[in-house]
Amino acid sequence: MKIKESPSRKVFMVLNYIFLGILAVSCLLPLINLFAISFSARSMVDANAVSFWPKGFNTAAYEYILSNKQFFQSFAITVLRVVFGWAINLALIILVAYPLSKDNPRIFRSRKYYTWFFLVPMVFNGGLIPTYLVVSKMHMVNSFWALILPEALPMFCVLIMMNFFRGIPKAIEEAALVDGANWFKSNGKWQDRTYEPKAGDIIFFDWEGDGTTDHVGIVEKCENGTVYTVEGNSGDACKQRQYAVGSSNIYGYGIPAY
Repeated sequence: MKIKESPSRKVFMVLNYIFLGILAVSCLLPLINLFAISFSARSMVDANAVSFWPKGFNTAAYEYILSNKQFFQSFAITVLRVVFGWAINLALIILVAYPLSKDNPRIFRSRKYYTWFFLVPMVFNGGLIPTYLVVSKMHMVNSFWALILPEALPMFCVLIMMNFFRGIPKAIEEAALVDGANWFKSNGKWQDRTYEPKAGDIIFFDWEGDGTTDHVGIVEKCENGTVYTVEGNSGDACKQRQYAVGSSNIYGYGIPAY
C-alpha cells in the first residue's frame, strides 16, 4: 500500500535533495580542481588560470613522485599502519567491550571499576607532552609502533561496540552455547560431580570421560550418598536411575533458580 504524501512533504523532499546536491558538489569541486592542477603546466598554475580542466597538460608532477623512492616507502608505511592498526584496534576493542557489556555481577564482578578506569582517561586526556613522554619511555620514538600503540584502544569505539553487544538478544547468546552445561557455568550456577544435589537440579553425564556432556537428566532426590534421577531417552524410554555421589559418569550439575 502506497502512502500518499502531502504537498508540504513533497516540497520538503525537493528542497532537501537540492540542498544535499549543492553540498555534495561543494565537496567535490575542490577535488576536481586539485586533480586538474596536478595535470597542468607550472606556468598556468602560477597564473591561477586552472579551474576544473587541466591547461598545458603534462604529467611532470606524477613522474617526479614515482621517481622518488621516499614516496613508495611512505606509501608502504601507510598501508602497514592501516593493516596493523585495524587488526590491533579491532582486537582490543572487542576484548574490552564484550566483558564491559555484561551487567551480571556473577559474570564480571569488577565491571564498574574497569569502566571508570577506561572512561576517565577518555574524558581527561593528558595531552601532547605526557603522550610524548610515554612514547619516549617505551622506547618507541622514531619507530613504526609509535603510530599505532598510543591510539590502539579508542574508547569511543569501545562504547559503540559495547552498546552493540548489549543489543544482542539473550536468546541468541544462549543458543550459541554448545550445551546446557556451558550456560550454567557462564551464569555461576554450576557444581561438579562431588556436589550433593537437591531435587530438581539438572544432572549432566559424561559417559566417555572426554569432558563433553553425553546425556542429561533431572535429580529426583539424593539420599545416603546416592543420587536418584529421572532420565528421558534412556533405552528409548523415560526411566528412574541411581548413581553414587562423585561417580565418574557424572559430569556435573546445573542449579536452576526455581
